[in-house]
Amino acid sequence: MPHDLLSIVAGGCAGLVGGMLVAALARTPRVFANVNPPVAEDLRAKALELVDKSGRTRMVLATVDEDVYLGIVDKRGKLIATLGTKGDEVSLRLGDAHGEPQAALTLSGNMPSLTLADEKGKRRVALLSAGTNTGLFIADENSTPRLDFGTVHGKAGIDVYNPDGSTAWKAP
Repeated sequence: MPHDLLSIVAGGCAGLVGGMLVAALARTPRVFANVNPPVAEDLRAKALELVDKSGRTRMVLATVDEDVYLGIVDKRGKLIATLGTKGDEVSLRLGDAHGEPQAALTLSGNMPSLTLADEKGKRRVALLSAGTNTGLFIADENSTPRLDFGTVHGKAGIDVYNPDGSTAWKAP
C-alpha cells in the first residue's frame, strides 16, 4: 500500500510539472524554420496602419482620392517622414524630432527640387532644376530670398537681395 501511495504522489507531481511546462511553452513565442504561412493573393484597403507592441501608430499607408500617402511616425507620435503623391507631384518630406518639416525632395512634372527649412519650418535653401534652367536659392530666417545662383537658358547669373527683398547686386 505505501508503494501505491508513492506511485500516486509521484504521478501527481509529474503531471503537475508537465502541466507547468506545457503552460510555459504555450506563453513562449517560437520561430519555426521552413514554415510558410498562407499568403493572400490580394489585400485591398483604403488605408493600412501599422502599430507597435503598445498599440501606437508607427506607419500609415493610405489613399486619398487619386493620391497615395505613406507616413512614418516616431515613438513619441510625431510624423517624421512622408512619401506621397498629389496630382502629378511626388514628394519625400522629412521632419525633425518635433514633427516640423525640415527637408523635402519633390518632383513636379519634369522639375525636381530640394528644399531645406530651419527649426521653425521656414524655407531657407532651395535647389531647383527645370529643363535648361537651374537655381540655388538661399533665404534668411523670414524666408526672404537673399541670394540666388542659377542658369536661365544657359546663361549664368547671381542675384543678391536686401533684407526687404529688393535687389542689392546682380551679375550679369
